[in-house]
Amino acid sequence: VNDGLLALVSSRPPAKGLRYQIWDHWSSLIHETRDPLDGWDGTNQVQPLPAGTYLYVVLYSVSEGNYRKRSGSVNLFR
Repeated sequence: VNDGLLALVSSRPPAKGLRYQIWDHWSSLIHETRDPLDGWDGTNQVQPLPAGTYLYVVLYSVSEGNYRKRSGSVNLFR
């Protein structure tokens, strides 16, 4: 059982300027952080969200002016 989802980014050179977002299927932003240790725990403002598929987006910089974006989906089970 996982209690949270973290954005783990491994790159050369090391990633900087991390931005991590979770979106629901109505395109509403439900979680955003710039702290790599601040994961998403399946809630929105302390309220548990229903089971379903959520989208994640991770944006980060590997050098000045060189940004990368990674995205995908995660299934939340209750």
